[in-house]
Amino acid sequence: MGFGAAVQALRTAGAFALGRSDAIAGRRAVVVSRSHSHKSIMKILCTLAALLALCGPAYAQEAGVQLDYEAFVAGFNVMKVHAGIDLRPDHYGIGLHVRTAGAMGAFVRGDTLTRVEGGFRGPAIQPQGYRSGGMWRGDPHIVNISYEAGQPVVHTLLPSNQDDKREPVPPEATRNTIDSISAVALLMHNIATTGRCESQATTYDGRRVSQVTVRTVAQEILPEESRSSFQGQALHCQIEGHQTAGFPHDAGPDDYSRRPQAADVWLAALTPGGPILPVLMEFPTKYMGRMRVYITEVKRGVNMAEFTPSN
Repeated sequence: MGFGAAVQALRTAGAFALGRSDAIAGRRAVVVSRSHSHKSIMKILCTLAALLALCGPAYAQEAGVQLDYEAFVAGFNVMKVHAGIDLRPDHYGIGLHVRTAGAMGAFVRGDTLTRVEGGFRGPAIQPQGYRSGGMWRGDPHIVNISYEAGQPVVHTLLPSNQDDKREPVPPEATRNTIDSISAVALLMHNIATTGRCESQATTYDGRRVSQVTVRTVAQEILPEESRSSFQGQALHCQIEGHQTAGFPHDAGPDDYSRRPQAADVWLAALTPGGPILPVLMEFPTKYMGRMRVYITEVKRGVNMAEFTPSN
């Protein structure tokens, strides 16, 4: 579910995944055509996935947290996300369960589990694996990536890039890349040490390569909203993703997937002494305006095994 894969979260999603501008968070629209709505969903899902992993200026003392979110487009609930985050000074584990709901669920049936793990060595990140699996429109969507000597190795990719009618990514373009969710873990790591959003990463999800840049906007007050369980002061970060490889075959010079994509995320501490977590996210969609993702519940403790895909 991502920016072609983060705007490209939800689809994954759920930036970072921001680099996946044609996946949902495949193309972030609800209903236009079977092919375009599915790809938009995959993009947004990827982006969301990454953003939902954001924790903040201090590492949590408890053994991880569980978060629930609901996504809305044009006033309609289109997606539900359950996330698990275990962030430590030398290790990270992030899991996402994303499924379509409401209006989107009536047209696009989707349910995906994603899990990533890795570690930190000083300021550097060392991803160990990225696994994602689920069904979209009745078809399996599976990605399995490991890292050997720090380089990504794709073991499983369904559908294939050929079946997905996408340009192959040159091997040289994947060097020294990380998956979109690990890029968010790196951002969290940076925020934990600096208290600011500034971060950069090159992401690769088996289909596309993207350059992602994050900047600090400001501390802002979020008002009470019926769709959210949070109100109060939050750190506003802006994320820009620019896809550089892995375009659809029919993507012309001015195609949506070739344009820089921007998303916004607001983060705040939800429990005294707890981690800073995403409380509100906004993504552009290709056809339906902005998607807004609200936090609805937070629980302490997480079992990362529940996010492991069965395939």
